[in-house]
Amino acid sequence: MLEETTTVCPFCKSEIRVKTIAVGKRDIFVVSEDCGICKETASKIERALNKSTKLGHVKTEKSYVRLGMKDKK
Repeated sequence: MLEETTTVCPFCKSEIRVKTIAVGKRDIFVVSEDCGICKETASKIERALNKSTKLGHVKTEKSYVRLGMKDKK
C-alpha cells in the first residue's frame, strides 16, 4: 500500500513529498515531483533514496562500533 509522506532530498537536504511502499523491513520510495530547491529530477532522487535504504548500505550501531575499533588499532 502506498503511503504519502515527506523525506529529505539526498542532494540539497530540503524536504520533499514522496510515497513509500513497505516491502519486508525495507521501504521503497516513489518520487513523482522534481526537487523545487536543487532542481534534481524525480527519477534521480528516487534512485538515490532507494539505493541508500538497501540492507547493505544501512549503517547499524554494530557497524559503527566496528569502525571505531578499527581506528583504535
